Amino acid sequence: TPIARNDVLYPTKKSKISLTQKLRDNKAKHPRCVSIGYLNINSIRNKFTDIPCLIEDCLNIFAIAETKLDASFPENQFLIDGMGKPYRLDVSDKKGGLLLFVNKDILSKYLQTLEVPKEIQVIPIEISLKQRKLLVLAIYRSPSQNLVYFLSSITHLLDHYLKYYEDYVILGDFNVPEDDSKMKCFFNHQLCNNIIKEKTCFKSMKGSCIDLILTS
Repeated sequence: TPIARNDVLYPTKKSKISLTQKLRDNKAKHPRCVSIGYLNINSIRNKFTDIPCLIEDCLNIFAIAETKLDASFPENQFLIDGMGKPYRLDVSDKKGGLLLFVNKDILSKYLQTLEVPKEIQVIPIEISLKQRKLLVLAIYRSPSQNLVYFLSSITHLLDHYLKYYEDYVILGDFNVPEDDSKMKCFFNHQLCNNIIKEKTCFKSMKGSCIDLILTS
C-alpha cells in the first residue's frame, strides 16, 4: 500500500508515529509478503536518525533517493539494526545519490554484469526469495538529465537482466510525472504499471507525482 510522503518530508512526533503505525498495520495484514518502501530525502545529513524508526520491522527493502553524500561520510554512519550493509551510490554532497537497504534475512546481491553509464544513477540488485528471484532497481534522475537518454539506459539494463528475472520493481525519483508522453511509451514498452498515485512533490501549490514505483 503506497503511503503519502508529506508526513516524512515535514515530520512531527505525531506524524512519525502515525506513519510507522500504517507501515506496521500493512505488514501485519500481509506477513508473508516482502514489503518495499521508498523515500526521497533531499539530503540525508542530519535526518538519518529518523529512518530506523520508520523501517523497524515494517519494511524488508528500503530505497532512499537524493542522499547527497560523498566519500567523507563513513559507511558505518548509515547502518540499521536488522538490515544488511546498504548498497550505496554517491554523486556529491550537493546532488543525487542513492541508498538501498535489504533485510539481513533476505539474500541479495549487487548486479554488475552490465556496465551502466556513470551519469545514470541506478542501483540494480537481485533479491532471492524462496521460490523465485526479483530484480530491484533504485534510481534517481536529475531534472537536467535528458529523459530519453535516461529511459533508454534503463531499458537497456532491463533488456539485459530480464532474461534471468520474471518480475521487477523500479523505485525512485524520475523527476517527471507518469503522464508524460515519454514515460507512457516506456510503460507500454516494458509492460509495467506505476502504483504511486498521490502527489509526492510540492515545489508548487498544485504539486506533482514524480516519485514512482513501477512493477511488472
